[in-house]
Amino acid sequence: MTVTMIRWLPVLLCLTPTPTQDSALPPALERDVRAATVGDENRIGYTPEELGGWRYRARLPLFDAWIEDAFRFERTAHGIGMRFAAARGPAQLVAEGWTAGGFELAPAEELEVVLGEASEDAGAAAEALWDFVGEAPPREALAEAVAGLPESASAPIARFLGVLPRCVDAWTRAVESVEPGALSAPERALRYFDAGAETEVARLLDREFDRAWAGRAAVDFVAAVEALAGELAPLRFSARTPDVVLPTPYGDVFFGSGGKSEHGPTPRLLLVDVSGHDRYLPGTACAQGPQTFSAVIDLRGNDTFEADGTPTGAGAGSGLLGVGVLVDCRGDDHYSTERFGAGLGAFGAGVLYDLEGDDRYVGSQHCQALGLAGVGLVLDEDGDDHYELFTYGQGLGCPLGAGLLIDLGGDDEYTARDDELRSPSPQTGEHNVSMAQGCGYGYRDDGRGRDASGGFGLLLDHAGNDVYRGAVFAQAIGYWYGVGMLFDLEGADSYEAVWYGQSASAHFALSYLFDAQGKDRYRTTMSQSLGNGRDFSISVFHDAHGDDDYFAPDRSLGCGDVNGVGLFLDGDGTDRYRFKGEVNGGRASFGPGDPSPGREDPPTVGIFLDLGKDGDDYGRLGLTNDGRWVSEGRLPGMRGIAIDDGP
Repeated sequence: MTVTMIRWLPVLLCLTPTPTQDSALPPALERDVRAATVGDENRIGYTPEELGGWRYRARLPLFDAWIEDAFRFERTAHGIGMRFAAARGPAQLVAEGWTAGGFELAPAEELEVVLGEASEDAGAAAEALWDFVGEAPPREALAEAVAGLPESASAPIARFLGVLPRCVDAWTRAVESVEPGALSAPERALRYFDAGAETEVARLLDREFDRAWAGRAAVDFVAAVEALAGELAPLRFSARTPDVVLPTPYGDVFFGSGGKSEHGPTPRLLLVDVSGHDRYLPGTACAQGPQTFSAVIDLRGNDTFEADGTPTGAGAGSGLLGVGVLVDCRGDDHYSTERFGAGLGAFGAGVLYDLEGDDRYVGSQHCQALGLAGVGLVLDEDGDDHYELFTYGQGLGCPLGAGLLIDLGGDDEYTARDDELRSPSPQTGEHNVSMAQGCGYGYRDDGRGRDASGGFGLLLDHAGNDVYRGAVFAQAIGYWYGVGMLFDLEGADSYEAVWYGQSASAHFALSYLFDAQGKDRYRTTMSQSLGNGRDFSISVFHDAHGDDDYFAPDRSLGCGDVNGVGLFLDGDGTDRYRFKGEVNGGRASFGPGDPSPGREDPPTVGIFLDLGKDGDDYGRLGLTNDGRWVSEGRLPGMRGIAIDDGP
């Protein structure tokens, strides 16, 4: 069947910024920088031919357009962040994540009326679904469930059930070409994290999994769960509410468990827990295998959600070849994930939506908003929250995926732990690889057949005095055709990293960090941060307002490195700059060796711009207020420029 797809065009992603979240670069200044670095109106970026056109598996559709020019990417990236900032609710965010990077989303289609007059009664709605699929309804079980279900919950659940045929129809189209294999569905979906794009994963990425129809199923199901939670959350249910099981052809609906409860990994379409401090075992709040759609709504209580690191033990809002949604409405909650959970979408969508409370998200790896061929979303609306893992997560986009970690309020902590060595980095064996906090990550296999381009990773914090801690590759990171972004829109924030931090990208990638306002502190201890693009990559750092304090290692503060472009932009405020190393502040670096053939001419450009009219403290950096320098390197494409537009 031929369908018309909806595609976000690049122009739709370039929004007009709000006054307090501006992406203001004076056109005259941009022209000066272009003239000094690449000549007049020439691009400061890379063509597909320069990137290496043979590595195209799972490439973001708009990646080539974004990497053509650093200034255009800055404006586009800013617009993308403002679009996510304006989105409200998990369904809209999943839709934005699904189309980020230029992907397609199949249109909503109307099915024949399924429920009819049954749309206000849960029992009648379930019976209508059985009739719709051509099976005899289990009338005795339905009657027993209706007798125990609170009247106020019946109509909302009925409306939720009415959406399911459309979701199932879209998902059937998404997976109709998926070939059965020796591995289970969850094992196949997660194999990428250990083996890269080997044969079974490559088939899913390249031709079997229809991402556009899967997105339609995900958006519609998440919207249905969001609407149901919105209707149930204001209601008060007695702790003595009996446990009710309503059977449907798409899985059981469970309602009840007042008081302290423990929920196991029984496959269900929907679980609603009305109250109590509850424990959810691994495999709960996860869609996988035959249970394609699964949702948990917990209305009250300080709850614990667990995932044990196995494919069948994922949890807390995970979708593995399916769509899993967890909504927690109230309480100080603990999300514990050894691996695979807390907003994980692998060939599907996983959503963790927490509305209030001081919550703790604790994990090891591959968790906390991770998308692979789909969307992984963590949306936390309120509270002072703590996010902690070792590696790979906190807004991580893998091939064809978007990982979205979005926190709307509170003084939050984001930590990629480095106190215990678990995943030593190639850059320094004494520190962990983080790949976290807004990271687009691809699998690099150097021509052995398992390469896959990175996806779109986003960490967006709306408000609060926040702390970001990481090691190697942390805080707006792009790696191997990936795109990583971090937006902090309000508060006095602290950023700490070791190597490749605070907008850095390597090997055909893009990154963007934007801090809108506040007295912020940035510190990276070893190398390459604050706008460092390396090896046909572009990295942009932008702090718009505030009196900020910077400590930068070598190759930072707007540094182009080995055919890379680094752009550092600070708006108004009285700022303090400290650094180590000589290649800093609008410099180009290529190292001492001879370049490989074809690398002499492509841009290696470093750009440092401080646009505030205040008096800044540059220490030994060499720049003065209302001063500039332009530097040339030893290769034709090497240029550096630093400008202070001060008094």
